Formats: sequence, structure tokens, C-alpha cells
Amino acid sequence: MTPRLTFSKSEHLCGEKDISTLFSTGKSYLVYPFRMVYIEMSFVGIDRTNAQVLISVPKKRFKRAVKRNRIKRQIREAYRIHKHDFVTSLIQKEIRVHLAINYIADLELETDILKSKLKTALDKLLEKL
Repeated sequence: MTPRLTFSKSEHLCGEKDISTLFSTGKSYLVYPFRMVYIEMSFVGIDRTNAQVLISVPKKRFKRAVKRNRIKRQIREAYRIHKHDFVTSLIQKEIRVHLAINYIADLELETDILKSKLKTALDKLLEKL
């Protein structure tokens, strides 16, 4: 049976406390066009929130909200596609992660390029954990 490829609200990283903790104590690495910031959390068990994700596109690079929102949509779609393998690996390793995906490129990129780069970035994160 094919898994449902969703990205529900419970998988979004929300809350000022969680986000500030992520950026103050988290580790980061680059896989162009992304800067990934992550922090390992205590493992709770098998649930849908083994990975909570924050996606950001800076207003400094893209002034128009239309462009920022389009890039965020593309990144969400790429994450949604690759999420199942990523979360399955986290469950096997008994790891829970808070993750921020920051878009650092100055230009809009094609969706296929973003998908492949995000897959590379998620694989690199699994190696680091």
C-alpha cells in the first residue's frame, strides 16, 4: 500500500519557544540553495511528529510576497514527496527532530531542482544524526 503523502499542521514547527530554541542551540549545514538548521529532541515513540519542519524564505531576498509564497509552496511540495523515507529512517534510529529549511538562493529555481536538492539535504541530515 502506498503511504499518504501529506504535510499536516501537526508536522509544522510552530511556537516561539520551539523556534527560538532551534535557532539558538541548533546545528546547521548548507546544501545550496538551502540552509538546514536542526536540533535533536527526545524520542517519544512512533507518532506523526517525529520531524517538525519550519520553512522560511527571507523578505530581504524576495521583496514580493507572491514570489516568497511560491518558493515556500515548492519547498513544501518537495518535502511532502520525500518525507516518508525521511520519517521512516528517523523512526528506525529512534530520533525526533525539529528542522528549519531556509532558502538562501537569490533566484527562483525550478521545482525539480528544489526536489533533488532537498532530497540531498535530508539524506545529509540522516547521516549527521
